[in-house]
Amino acid sequence: MLPQFSRAGNFEPKLYTGGGMRFYLPLLHDIVASEKPALIVTLGLGDAQAHLAFCQTAAQHNISSRCAAIRRATLDEDVADDPGWQRAQKATAEFFPTISQLIDGGSTTEFSDGSVNVLLIDDVDSAETIRLELELWSPKLSSDALVMLHGLDLERTDPPRSAWSTFVKEKAAVEFHNGIGLGIATNRAEMKSSPLREAIFLNTAALGRTYQVVANLMQARVQAKHAEDRARMLQARQLWFDAAFEDRSKAQAVMEYQHRVIGDLEPQLAASRKDRAKAQLVMENQFDQLQSLAAALEQTQTQLDKAYQKIADLKNLINVAKAACRKKGRCFDIRKEPKPKRTVAERVAREFARTKRRARRVLRGPEPADIPAQKAEQPEERYQNWITGHEPTPEQLELQRRESVDWENRPKISLLIPVFNTPAKFLDELLESLVAQSYENWEACIIDGGSTEKATRNALRRWENSEPRIQLERLEQNLGVSENTNRALRNATGDFIALVDHDDRLPPFALYELAAAIRREAGAEIFYSDEDRLSEAGVRGRPFFKPEWSPELLFSFMYIGHLTAYRRAFALELGGFRKEFDLSQDYDFALRATLSLALILVTLAAEFVTTTANIVPSSVSSIL
Repeated sequence: MLPQFSRAGNFEPKLYTGGGMRFYLPLLHDIVASEKPALIVTLGLGDAQAHLAFCQTAAQHNISSRCAAIRRATLDEDVADDPGWQRAQKATAEFFPTISQLIDGGSTTEFSDGSVNVLLIDDVDSAETIRLELELWSPKLSSDALVMLHGLDLERTDPPRSAWSTFVKEKAAVEFHNGIGLGIATNRAEMKSSPLREAIFLNTAALGRTYQVVANLMQARVQAKHAEDRARMLQARQLWFDAAFEDRSKAQAVMEYQHRVIGDLEPQLAASRKDRAKAQLVMENQFDQLQSLAAALEQTQTQLDKAYQKIADLKNLINVAKAACRKKGRCFDIRKEPKPKRTVAERVAREFARTKRRARRVLRGPEPADIPAQKAEQPEERYQNWITGHEPTPEQLELQRRESVDWENRPKISLLIPVFNTPAKFLDELLESLVAQSYENWEACIIDGGSTEKATRNALRRWENSEPRIQLERLEQNLGVSENTNRALRNATGDFIALVDHDDRLPPFALYELAAAIRREAGAEIFYSDEDRLSEAGVRGRPFFKPEWSPELLFSFMYIGHLTAYRRAFALELGGFRKEFDLSQDYDFALRATLSLALILVTLAAEFVTTTANIVPSSVSSIL
């Protein structure tokens, strides 16, 4: 019969592995239920059975106990390969998140002196290790602490009993010899402080027999439960086999019917294969014709280019000739009316005027040399002149910065930047262009997809430490450009999100003009800008001046490109970017977005915002 203080008769541990500790699970249960210790420490996790029994008892009886288990670090076993540690982690997360504390190779520094009420030493067979641990943890023990050693009866060259005997010389101590043995000790003044302690230290043999019976009953219940579970599993399997056997004839009938249907369709399939072969021949002929047309078009284009060049040369020649003409170019004018007939007096007067001009030329000397032809302005030069005439000066940028600080409505812009092994040079150029913006209410949400290049990681770490508006998340592995961008979208906190490639550069006024447009067009959901390309020599060129909103053009190709901004709430409603469209995810997102809006787009004027992307041989596409 169990003592009145014992509540272990109906205790069913969530983790039961058997082993030597099974004899003492009822005792551990009663220690927690009766003593209500505030702090329990288990040195040596073992199979985690004892630690989880402490945790389960505290949870079932609503006892405010903290149960700490310290795993001894070993050279031959990593924590990830320790099954006891894995079981304890799973049970802690599922059942005891506020009670259980798991420490891998920890020290005593996080435990204050006199705070430990129960100390269990387990999973050790070396007296030297036990001696060191008892010496290290003695200051942490409370005055009424119960100290237990599991493995007391192990026979070794350096047996645990030798260290235990030294420790308990001045204490009240008892021994239980089931399994590998358990020793319990406390200060002598505390051996009668509770009914449980009186039973342990004064009625040891009877208590041991009682707990052995309870342990055997506990084992029988666990085995019975396992047998019931196995019986249910076998019953379910039998039902499945019976159902499968019953359905076999039905399945056979279905397969025979399908076989007949396939047989009936075979002539149609044969005819389809013939038609397919004919269609293939037609498509190949059409492809050959298209190739011939393309070659002819290319040849025609070459001829047109040569003709345009000849026309340009002739224009330059005419301009030179007009500049050298004595009649100031009037002799090149094509007469539209018949030449008027002059009288004799008019002809005499004209010849007299010519004679005077000839005389003056003789007196002045030879005519000046021909004016050289003016060199035609190249497209690159025209674009550089356009930049100079349209983009703001440093003084205007400073005015933007001061003006935007005083705005009452300052929309926050989150730039989504997925990176993976991006050259550090491109990262530095992109982030320098962000820091130089005249509009300051922005954040950069960077997702590093597990970059392996040291230069990339160092550059990201340096920028993260130097600029608080840069939010960096590092992933263990690369999830692809769509999923990496979705991570950045989830991390964003701005009113609008802007899509930026890792090799883009923004002019210093880009975000100012974007924010100003958002303020002007309060109902718009999408904004996009012009863009150009940056050569390896650092020269901007190949500008793309985009039209106003054109759904037909967007159905043809991804013309809105970068810089494109979406209202963040709207982007989240769309569900972000789809992984199956990696490398075209921006295009897929833009098509889905524009098909669902009434007030769709605001095009930022070409003279205000231009996104510059580097031209590199390894790029899959200039714009994602």
